[in-house]
Amino acid sequence: MKKFDKRWILFLVLIVLLASGLSYLTLHQETTKTAEQPKTQNMSVALVNEDQGSTFNGTDLAFGDAFVSSVSENENHEWFVVSRGVAESGLKNNTYDMMIVIPNDFSEKSLNITAEAPEQVVLQYKINASENPRLKEEAEKTASDILNDFNRRVIDVYFASIIGNLQNAQDSIGQMVNRQAAYTNSYNSNVFQPLSGYTDQFGMVRENTEVSKDSFTSFGELLASYEEQLVDETQLGEGFVSNLDDVMNLKETNNTDLVNFQDQMNQFSQGLTAGEVDQRLDQLAATNEAINRQFAASQQGVVDTVMARPATSLNTTNIYSGSVSLQQQLQDSSERVAALQQDIDAYLTESNEQFRAKVGERIRSTIEEELDEDQMLNINKLFEDPNQVARNRINRAIGELPSLNTEDFQGVGLPDSTVNEITNVIRMTEKYRENKGVSIDRNPSTILKDEFDRLNEKLREGIQLTDTVNIPENKKEGQLFRLQVPEGFTIKHLGIQLPGEAEQGFTDAIKNGEVKLPANREGEFKVNLTLRKDEGSFDVYKPINWSWTLEQKDLGDVDKPDDLAYKATNGNLLATIQVKNNGNQSAEEDAVTEEDTPVEDLPSKNGENDQSSPDEGNEPNEDETETPVTPPENDQDENPGDGGTGQPSEPGEDEEPGDSEEQPGTDKPDEDDEEKDEPEKLYIKDNIIQHRISTPIEDLDNTTETLIRTVTNSISAYQELGSLYESYYGFGLHGLPDNFGSASLNDLATNNSLFYLFNKKDIKDLLADYMTGQITGSVTEQLQTPAEAFRQQVGDYQSRVQQAIADADTLTGQVAATTEQAAVLNDNVNQTLEDVTAWRDQVLALLEGQTEIQTNAQGEQEAVLTLGSEFQPLLMSSQSLAEQAQSNTNTADQVYETFDNIDTQAREIEQSGTGLVSDAETLASNLTDKLSDDQNFTENFTEVLANSRVGDRQNENLYDFLSNPVQTSNEGTIAAQSETVFTPYYLVLISFIVVLFTAYVISTLHMRRKQDDQFASDTSLMVQHAPITIITAGIGLLEGIVIGIVSSYYLPIDDLNKLQLTAVMALLITAMLLIATYLLRQMKMIGMFILLAIFSLYLFFTDAIGTASTAFPTIEKFSPLQYMETFMLRIVEGSVNYVVAIFALVIAAAIGVLANLLVISQSDKGVDNADDNQTEAG
Repeated sequence: MKKFDKRWILFLVLIVLLASGLSYLTLHQETTKTAEQPKTQNMSVALVNEDQGSTFNGTDLAFGDAFVSSVSENENHEWFVVSRGVAESGLKNNTYDMMIVIPNDFSEKSLNITAEAPEQVVLQYKINASENPRLKEEAEKTASDILNDFNRRVIDVYFASIIGNLQNAQDSIGQMVNRQAAYTNSYNSNVFQPLSGYTDQFGMVRENTEVSKDSFTSFGELLASYEEQLVDETQLGEGFVSNLDDVMNLKETNNTDLVNFQDQMNQFSQGLTAGEVDQRLDQLAATNEAINRQFAASQQGVVDTVMARPATSLNTTNIYSGSVSLQQQLQDSSERVAALQQDIDAYLTESNEQFRAKVGERIRSTIEEELDEDQMLNINKLFEDPNQVARNRINRAIGELPSLNTEDFQGVGLPDSTVNEITNVIRMTEKYRENKGVSIDRNPSTILKDEFDRLNEKLREGIQLTDTVNIPENKKEGQLFRLQVPEGFTIKHLGIQLPGEAEQGFTDAIKNGEVKLPANREGEFKVNLTLRKDEGSFDVYKPINWSWTLEQKDLGDVDKPDDLAYKATNGNLLATIQVKNNGNQSAEEDAVTEEDTPVEDLPSKNGENDQSSPDEGNEPNEDETETPVTPPENDQDENPGDGGTGQPSEPGEDEEPGDSEEQPGTDKPDEDDEEKDEPEKLYIKDNIIQHRISTPIEDLDNTTETLIRTVTNSISAYQELGSLYESYYGFGLHGLPDNFGSASLNDLATNNSLFYLFNKKDIKDLLADYMTGQITGSVTEQLQTPAEAFRQQVGDYQSRVQQAIADADTLTGQVAATTEQAAVLNDNVNQTLEDVTAWRDQVLALLEGQTEIQTNAQGEQEAVLTLGSEFQPLLMSSQSLAEQAQSNTNTADQVYETFDNIDTQAREIEQSGTGLVSDAETLASNLTDKLSDDQNFTENFTEVLANSRVGDRQNENLYDFLSNPVQTSNEGTIAAQSETVFTPYYLVLISFIVVLFTAYVISTLHMRRKQDDQFASDTSLMVQHAPITIITAGIGLLEGIVIGIVSSYYLPIDDLNKLQLTAVMALLITAMLLIATYLLRQMKMIGMFILLAIFSLYLFFTDAIGTASTAFPTIEKFSPLQYMETFMLRIVEGSVNYVVAIFALVIAAAIGVLANLLVISQSDKGVDNADDNQTEAG
């Protein structure tokens, strides 16, 4: 048995004496004083606010209202905003300790800074001293504080808003003006000067257009002359035909009169051999040859110059070459205008790299000159905290990852894009952790694969899908039901319920996905389908798409239902779904009318499948798309008469107005008592009804939805981390760089990433890029409106030019057609002339032999008839050519009008360009004027606060007013009877001194005892420290009881509160002692420093016994002793909640007990402690 240490007995005696003695001496001394120190730190102050406010620089200010708002946050005194009468009455009745009056002209006099002799404001107050000089002192101090507060507010208004801003503006105004001058020069040289030359280019375009118009005028006159020549030739041809008619009449008259034949033949011969006939024939041949040359293509090519030739010259060029030259000139004009538009757009867009480069170079040089003196400025120092925050977020995200093994996500049914993103994030994380040492909080999990295995098992067991719709009556004898099963599934059961009948199974009757059904009446049609998943992978994020089709047709026989109807099991592995038209699944229906359409009008089935495009049909609902889907390929031989193609029908074409809105059908077999929604109504077109359904996996049942959410929660951590990598390094989620394996993350970071901004980017480049964007954006915005008008006019010009080119193309085509007709006409004229020459030779031969002429009179008459018939087509061709020339003339007039419109548009564009240049010049002038105004503004800064000088001397009155604008006036002191006031200051000091002494002794004695005990290390840590913890708690209770009994005897409280005070003091001293003992045992010198710091903060900064330090008004709140003082004061006042207080003290004591049980001694680690050596030496 260990020997009992007698020092513990001495220690207990000293503790009792110290606790009781200090309590008795301090508290008994307070009760015996006749003039007791009152508690002045919490006075009742009546505040009378009569301030009416004032206006300063157009702003309404009221210092009285601002002070009333601020005192609501003042916890040193209790403030009451009352009227003057209430304040006077309360001051006399001892309700208030002090009355402060803010006069009605307080703000007006405070803001009278523009006067040469500002008048000081008087702040009135009265004090209820209560025969206590300390209260008067505290009131004077409060008045002084209020005075200082008002002075500070007034001075802050003037100096902060005027002088401070004035100094900042004077420091930076010179630099701003210099930079503005640089920007103005840059605008004048880079924008205004290049823009001023654009109007001249538009003048050249207009001049070229006028030359083209003049040239085309000559072309039109040439066409007019050709038209007149063709009209004249037509008239000559008509006269020639009339002469031939006369000859024929003459021959018929003279056939019976052979006597006069010789004379008539001589006259006819003279007519044929006359020079006028030869001249007319030669003129006709020359005219046709000239027309042929005009409409023939040039052999030397068309030049690019404008057409400028006399109107009478017919051999220098022709119509074809003129039209080609005109077309080429229009094309060149359009290209020049387009090139000019591109140049203007390049200067007036923000993406003009040349302009941005010049502005950026000027700004960067200016910034470098300004920042040369600040060589130590580094943007990385500004972004150290954001950089660390970004890294901490990445570290936390890495710690939340469920796994870093990429094999956990392979073959589990996730989309390839998601697996690739997770793989990229894992690779990024592994490279990031190589140097950062980030750990994962939990072990990898295989829940993902297990959940997918459960889902695949559910799908292999079977899932039930149900679709209920309303269909119209079938007027045929039967119908063919076709079912399209989604890929990867097989049919386990098929149930069909016709309108008005019970559901029947047709699983065994399915052949090639078809079932032959009897005709139905109008009503509800239901399909109950059970699918079984095949072996293989399945994407859980894709919905299950299935559809069915009803084709109404005359059938000889129908399929019989199964003998035993299928009934779905009620097990947990069978998922059911009811088709609904809501946001979680989509259904596409084919609905059209015309029930009586014959079979021959069915759409063709050759080469078609069930996946039809959305634009092949329309359904009545505006929010969905109906597409008539044709039967499968294996049905193409059933209707050999089908030869038509299905045409899409417009919505409402064959529908009733009431059918435009569809209601989705629902089927809830488990809720028979609830009202069912009306099923969706389908329609018929070409005897076909189709319904397509898309069912998401997560809508099958609650188990599947839980699985999907589990998978989403598992991969969301990787997506979040990938997003952090994307923002910090510029990559990481959607793809990795090619050299990811060889380079480090710091080297791979992109220029637009946060890492580059935080660690590499220079502040000069950052400022230069920002200011360049602002300047170029401002210039572009100011020129945007005139530039847009200019673009619109150029667009109109281009459209008119393109119209002219199109008209020229039309003219060229007409000229080509006319060329072919002119060539044919020329051949006909040549042939006719040859025929006329041959006929003339024959006539001469007849004249030489009258006998032969008389004999061949009949043949001669036939020859005349032949000549008339051959010349008639020539005359018709000439008339057609004349009409074609008239059409060409009209077309030329249209082209001329187009040229006139182009010329007018070119003039408008030139005027708009002039206006644009004028606006740019005005803008440049405005920028220059603004620069001059800013320079004048810098010179006028010296006139600010002109009343600071009166003549040649300083205005001392203004300076005195600014330094001390408010004065106080003590209007008297009213004394009142004093009462005993409890000050918990001494009780807090006694408690802390006793606790500090006790903790020091306990820690020292226990340390000595532990050194003597060589076998203490063999037991556990809590067992070793249990005895000293129990002793500490017991001594704390003893000290608390002693201090509580002694202090409650001298305090003005009742018996019940005395008992409660004793209990609370016991728990409070115990908790304080446990915490202090732990600090001294564990931290030793540092623990003593913490305790003394807490004691010093309370001792030197509390206002319990006098005026607290005003330099640090809130520093006393950092000491727990201040809250202990408030707690003691509330105990005496009876306003404390003992249940909450005792609960909080028990918690603090429990924390102290646990801390003492877990003290780790330095001797356990083999480290010598200087404090232990000093203790042993003592």
